[in-house]
Amino acid sequence: DDTACYVHLSPGFQRGLTCDPFTVSLYATFTDARNFDLQISYDHSEFALVSVTPGTHPDLHILPHDTSENIITIDGFFHPNFTGITLLCGLEFMKREMIGDAVTEVGFIAGQGFSGTADLPEAIIFSGDTAIIDLEGTPPLAPMELVIIPQYSYARSIADSVFLRWNSVRFDVDGDTIINPEYHVVFEDRYENYGLIDTVGITMDTFFYDDFIKYYFWPYDSMVVNAGVYRIHAKRTQP
Repeated sequence: DDTACYVHLSPGFQRGLTCDPFTVSLYATFTDARNFDLQISYDHSEFALVSVTPGTHPDLHILPHDTSENIITIDGFFHPNFTGITLLCGLEFMKREMIGDAVTEVGFIAGQGFSGTADLPEAIIFSGDTAIIDLEGTPPLAPMELVIIPQYSYARSIADSVFLRWNSVRFDVDGDTIINPEYHVVFEDRYENYGLIDTVGITMDTFFYDDFIKYYFWPYDSMVVNAGVYRIHAKRTQP
């Protein structure tokens, strides 16, 4: 049927992290198409539509989209008429709650449009497929055995930086293996900014040097002062 259109959602299956956005691309194959109106389903209660990015074909014109509950409506037209396969747009989504696993679908519901000319229009018969998204959001276990070692500067005769090391994290809280976690090093200055926690570094290693030391302590100083608190948080980088 030369008036048929097939809407393909790509990739048909993708894995990702709940803390990262994901994009589903809408491709369509047309014959002599003039205009189209597509309805795409998604889980509005769990996911937010971040953006709609039109395709770059010079004859393609995407109108402002509309969302109603779980349906995204994509309107557009070609000038002049178009035959072939092209990217209509990319739909970017973000999970509303960034903790926890999720499996969701973005799918073609229905479409309408016309081929031919304004004098001799011919309705297009639409069909399409569904994309499956599998998101991993189970938190990694906390890094263990954090060791903080002052680094002595002979030029200044004081300890002016610290060396931190910790055990690698290999599992999440469900006991599943994680690969190549990212470690966020945070510091709370308890002298001047109690309760304010700043990220001082991000690393894939299990060690970190921090040169920003505001309070110097002389060698052999026996006074114990809680100048601040370091914490290490593991973050997923792969599903």
